[in-house]
Amino acid sequence: MTSDNNIFTQRLLTEPWSAGWISGKWTQQTHPNSSDVVNTGTLYEISVNALERQNLYMTTTIGLIRHGITEWNSLGKAQGISNIPLNEEGLAQAIATAKRVYSEQWDFIYSSDLIRALQTAEVISNALGINSVTTDYRLREIYCGQIEGTTEEERIMKWGTDWRLKSLGMEPFEEVAKRGIDFVREVSIKYPNKRILIISHGVLIGLTLQHLFPKIFNKTNIKNTSITIIKLNEREWECVLFNCTKHLE
Repeated sequence: MTSDNNIFTQRLLTEPWSAGWISGKWTQQTHPNSSDVVNTGTLYEISVNALERQNLYMTTTIGLIRHGITEWNSLGKAQGISNIPLNEEGLAQAIATAKRVYSEQWDFIYSSDLIRALQTAEVISNALGINSVTTDYRLREIYCGQIEGTTEEERIMKWGTDWRLKSLGMEPFEEVAKRGIDFVREVSIKYPNKRILIISHGVLIGLTLQHLFPKIFNKTNIKNTSITIIKLNEREWECVLFNCTKHLE
């Protein structure tokens, strides 16, 4: 698998206007008082209304970008929702990313409200001439509970090598994925035929991709300022670029 050229497509909607991901399959349910279909699933629940039906045969392009590197990234510390700014290298990465997308057409920029993502987004928005960055809490990184601010070595010393199996207050992966899926789906319906950049975090982006494309992405390791592009074409999600950092070479 290469980051730049492989094209991955997975059928997400089995019937027009309806989908829900439950235990590895898509299902649908009709509301008893409406002809509309209610999507049900562990990852999201959203009523498909006239707006979505109107946009069924339109295309939305979404660019997913992880924030630039921070000091805690360099030290191997779990950041979670701790508000750590970009370091000098991270700012340079954001500038390199902005130069890469400068010649491309993007209509809107959304960002996590955490400063490392917002700083990255603002550098990119300035290059693109987009006046504002809209923040949304759903784009935040996973909450890491007791492990925030710790390194792997510190976690092993404190909780042992099996610390991942312990209840340390971390946000469940399914809840993180639900946030990402909900947001991506919402903007794809709201902005048909538009191109939207989303600046977020490694775990949020990775889990969103794993649940959008479960047969393709079993594991993900999203790199700082990497670009992943997904499209909603009619009733299909397609990943046309994954985890690409050629702008940092």
